[in-house]
Amino acid sequence: MSASIASGPAASAAAFAPLPAGRGRNALAVLSCTGLAIVLGEILPFGLLSLMADDLGVSEARMGLLVTAFALVLVVTSVPIARWVKNIPRRHLLATSMSMWALGASLIALSHGLTELFAGRIIMAVGQAVFWVVAMATAADLFPAEVRGQVVARLMFGTSLAGVAGLPLSIWWAHATSWRAPFFGLAAVGLALAIAIAITLPTYAPCDGGADHAPAPSQRIFVRVLCIEALVVTGWIVVYTYITPYLTDVAGLSPGVVPLVLGTASASGVVGMWTVGRCVNHAPRQTMTVGVGLMALAWGALAIAGSVPLVAWGAMALFGLAWSITVATMLTRTARHAPGRTDMGAALYSTTFNAGAMVGSLAGAAVFASLGLSWLPVAGAVLVAAAAVVVITEPRVRT
Repeated sequence: MSASIASGPAASAAAFAPLPAGRGRNALAVLSCTGLAIVLGEILPFGLLSLMADDLGVSEARMGLLVTAFALVLVVTSVPIARWVKNIPRRHLLATSMSMWALGASLIALSHGLTELFAGRIIMAVGQAVFWVVAMATAADLFPAEVRGQVVARLMFGTSLAGVAGLPLSIWWAHATSWRAPFFGLAAVGLALAIAIAITLPTYAPCDGGADHAPAPSQRIFVRVLCIEALVVTGWIVVYTYITPYLTDVAGLSPGVVPLVLGTASASGVVGMWTVGRCVNHAPRQTMTVGVGLMALAWGALAIAGSVPLVAWGAMALFGLAWSITVATMLTRTARHAPGRTDMGAALYSTTFNAGAMVGSLAGAAVFASLGLSWLPVAGAVLVAAAAVVVITEPRVRT
């Protein structure tokens, strides 16, 4: 902790004041790029599932359990981490977590069996858990309170780019060389980001940050947001865990076209994430209704006519737009309505997100094994439709 923070209330207040605009934007850009790398590391096995399974001699269904293990670690660790790290300056914490994350990516790249592969994923999951517990409040602290809804959306802008540029390029790189190459690249990027975080972020006591508590705490709204989150995340993962074999075996697309389809989905997600910041502050409930409704429509189209290549491509593009709108709104409402500390709210959000991912991957594996790939979007559509009901029936509450 810096001397200025420890010297007294007045000095402490100055230490955590919003940064000058230029420095704040630079720090937010580093955090957004970190989110890009972290999300790419999480979703990369989706695009490389077949390559990894063939190289290691295991089935695609068994390889899909990597998603389950990753999510389980995040479910178990997010809330304890929020308690353990609440007094550690975010600059130090985030730089250390990204170094750990890079170590996990290196271990995956060097693995020759499932044991090393799972160990690397677990290490990456712990590093990711630390990041998402504190990233939202850290980014919000950099700017005045009146723009923090937009700041959260800009923070998530990098996560959308993970699919637009990161995933297609990584899949192309893996096909041109080896599935290990993108993980080596992630390890190098992770170390670079750890250094950038140490340079750009200020050092201050987390309890002194202006975003450590929500401006309009409401347990009723927060619990409803978590319920919506659980349903939409499960509905996403049920389909997305096996999206590569679905697009090739059901939609009839060639393996070389799959990166373009996933890139289109993520490109529409970037558009959604960039525009949603303009309305999420003023109409969060209506924005969430639009996002979840479009997501249900996308999976419904895939369930009805997913064997038609153009329909499948269009449904994926619509899903990317819907997903970005929904995620940005859920995060913004978490930051606004968490009933306690925002880092604990973020931890509960992360726990719910990854519980949904874990259930979704298991449900996807069961549907895949018993009914076949074509039934995956049916299961996803049912879950997202249930989330839409929760959104629509939300009562208007003054906070």
